[in-house]
Amino acid sequence: MHESDTRDQFDATLRDHLQYYNASDALHERVRALIDAESPRGPAARATRGGADARRWKTLALAASLLLAVVGTHDVWSHLPSGTASNAALTRDVIAGHVRSLKSGHLVDVVSTDRHTVKPWFDGKLDFSPPVFDFAADSFPLVGGRVDHVGNQSTAALVFMRGQHTINLFVWPADSADSAPAGDGRNGYTVVTWRRNRMRFAAVSSVTAASLMHFAALYAARDSIATAPLSP
Repeated sequence: MHESDTRDQFDATLRDHLQYYNASDALHERVRALIDAESPRGPAARATRGGADARRWKTLALAASLLLAVVGTHDVWSHLPSGTASNAALTRDVIAGHVRSLKSGHLVDVVSTDRHTVKPWFDGKLDFSPPVFDFAADSFPLVGGRVDHVGNQSTAALVFMRGQHTINLFVWPADSADSAPAGDGRNGYTVVTWRRNRMRFAAVSSVTAASLMHFAALYAARDSIATAPLSP
């Protein structure tokens, strides 16, 4: 796949998975000011193809960060129907699994920051292969994994860090259609769930809702790119 194809696919993934809000004129001005401040060569250089391309990616990254912050602050929970027994049970079970892993000292069975070590470790331990990525460059480093369960469902548990906060990402097969990241939370914990490629994902942590939504959006986008058909 060419780099330009990958970028276009990433753009499309963000459009499909993130919720959009109308930005005020003041926010537009702040974004423009931040982009100008970050550019080492000024507006003239951005008129070139290379400058325009760099600005495009910088704008995309900044817009995604701002968008996720807005979602996390104002409407993190809007995607998940609240009050249903199944959603309440899932939130409860995911948080229980997270707390259990922290208290038991059984956080990881395979300790590695290398996804090429963690992913094959699950071979033969589960009847599915979870997608494994590392986001150390985005301050969500992978630290390992283990076999766990959510309710009565066997899962792969992938462990990440955000500063001093642990993130457990539970992954297991799902028959339902793809869905965008959706949030819930209780007792100081945030849970974000989504479905992709017949897999269900549930991330849980004591980080802020905005941070966990950011992590989920990164994971969903990377998974979409990794599983996309290669261009001829």
